[in-house]
Amino acid sequence: MTRNPLVATCLLALCGWHAAAQARLVASAQMDVYVDTERHQYFDYDITTTDSRVGVGLSDGVQYISSSAAGRAEYGVVRARVVSDARNPGSTTYRTPTNRVQVEFRDDVTILAPGVAVGTPALGTISMSVHAGYSADDQGVSDQSLFNSGGSLTFRVAAGTGNDSESFQVGALHGYPSGERRLRVSEYNGSGFDVLYESSQPGSAGYAFARDIELDISFLVGVPFTVDVVMRALANAYAANPGDRATMRVDAMNTATWGGFSNLRLLDGSPLPDFSAFGAALGTDYAAAIQPVPLPGPALLLAGGAALLGMRRRRAWPGAPVQSTARR
Repeated sequence: MTRNPLVATCLLALCGWHAAAQARLVASAQMDVYVDTERHQYFDYDITTTDSRVGVGLSDGVQYISSSAAGRAEYGVVRARVVSDARNPGSTTYRTPTNRVQVEFRDDVTILAPGVAVGTPALGTISMSVHAGYSADDQGVSDQSLFNSGGSLTFRVAAGTGNDSESFQVGALHGYPSGERRLRVSEYNGSGFDVLYESSQPGSAGYAFARDIELDISFLVGVPFTVDVVMRALANAYAANPGDRATMRVDAMNTATWGGFSNLRLLDGSPLPDFSAFGAALGTDYAAAIQPVPLPGPALLLAGGAALLGMRRRRAWPGAPVQSTARR
């Protein structure tokens, strides 16, 4: 049995999606530090924010931990990365940082088609693609260590007059099965987990995966409906024994992207000709796939670093993530 008290949080994070009544972009991040099982609610950190980006990095205020979380939301594209790194300097305590980042775009979309009256019921399909990866590293960790590092990535898209939705969750454990340092990556199936990958040897390992999501929706021609896309990443790392070092990374920075509408049709099955699909926020064209601008990995590790609004504070986290739209 796992000894990591945060693994359940890593692997069962499908609830609690934010809701809103208007178009918006959100990027939020939160970081906790545990020494033994005690949560440190006060610690030094650096945070950078703009309207659609967020970055958090631990400063020297917390010894033996170096971690970060970054995210960016655009209309049609969401990105996230978390890195948790913990070192045990030789004391009898173990240390773990837990990082979370959530990114979301929400827009009101109107579909029009020539010759089709406003308010006509119709059907269609939304597609999105998600590319992400996990990696886990360790140094000096015993093969018999009973402590695990973990991570998870959850993704959800909801749209249409019925607020139909599709989601998936992929989680990772490093140190599974108990007593070995293998990386296991699994996908939640509604009642348990299907194993996608398990490293054959103990030690550092990595795994990349892609998901193409299709969501069937109902809508009314010419009547706005909401599209809401949320991605959340979480990672923690354990350094259980003197001399241990552990790192867990969850990386979806390149990226989760909008794939467009397809198979738009009336209830009698006849197709919608020459349709258009534009968002209310910035006039984003959702009819076809949106091509994201590639981002270099290091440049966004802290979502822009010193180029954005940087701050250092001591703060108690009450449990809610920092919203990127706040001005501190």
